[in-house]
Amino acid sequence: MNTIFNHEPIQYGEVVSLPFTGNGYLGLSLSSQSQIQLLTDIRSPFTSSGYSPVVRISSDTWEDSSATIVQMKEGVVRRIQCFKFSKERSAHVTHVLYAHRKRPSLIVQDIDIINPSEHTLDLALKPSNRILNNDLKQLDQHDVQFDQTKDSYIMTTNQIPVRQHSFIIYVILTNKIISTTNVKPGSLEKQTILTVVKFSSVLLENSLLNKT
Repeated sequence: MNTIFNHEPIQYGEVVSLPFTGNGYLGLSLSSQSQIQLLTDIRSPFTSSGYSPVVRISSDTWEDSSATIVQMKEGVVRRIQCFKFSKERSAHVTHVLYAHRKRPSLIVQDIDIINPSEHTLDLALKPSNRILNNDLKQLDQHDVQFDQTKDSYIMTTNQIPVRQHSFIIYVILTNKIISTTNVKPGSLEKQTILTVVKFSSVLLENSLLNKT
């Protein structure tokens, strides 16, 4: 079975599956409690980063329902959100999340918003990038802009323990997004969230102290 389909909430008889994508270097699930998982060693379990770039979309005026499709062979997770204004009027948002297989440090989330209705679709876009790990230590965070005409990014450097007296340092670069959008009737909108993750090998506290 290559494809698993789940409603949200899960309906009777469905095979429950975590909407997870990974590439052997890192992984992430398309869920509100998700966080990037780092694979520091193929013989070790994932290390939770405490950070998620997943963008959640909601509306105060439109009722929404959703379903998730996991395409295991392709390593792609899709979520379709239907926003209903009335029984006859609706719009939908498609999320596509995947960890790039040829560029293993890259996570991509594509968002397509289509509004064929006669009403403006008012949406809130909320990133989930909160710290979910009390052991995580943030070393640095600043804004980055590679070109004045391009998107702005946030670069965050964190330190997280992996075993007793050892830790890894990782850097996450992800682009900023708008917090709200108003999609006009009969129009569409597309956003792409790119996240680059780089992390060190396991470092020993004693060896670091000796070098300093």
